[in-house]
Amino acid sequence: KLAQALAGNGQGPAIVIDCSFATDHCRPGLETRSLVKQVEWAVAYNRRSDTPLPLHATGWGGEVATFGTYIGSDSWPVNKHTGSVLDTFPKEQIVVMSPDATEALTELDPT
Repeated sequence: KLAQALAGNGQGPAIVIDCSFATDHCRPGLETRSLVKQVEWAVAYNRRSDTPLPLHATGWGGEVATFGTYIGSDSWPVNKHTGSVLDTFPKEQIVVMSPDATEALTELDPT
């Protein structure tokens, strides 16, 4: 299931974690490492899911990629992209989820 989800087919939802903000908004070291660990946790949850989804990390470069490699990200079932979310995916297919959102996402159509 996980291999199929990772390969994806361009249909249905995927999880994208945008790591690009780390360059400008995270303090080097601890905060960047925390971000990479959160990606690792997302990978672990996705592995255990009954219905895993394609998992992508955008903005994967610099200190993020260096620390990721250090903790074993080369073997993670996640598609790593150096470009931004908008460089990687059509904007029409993106739904941004944030704890600061003013509208709650109550339903997701997987088609």
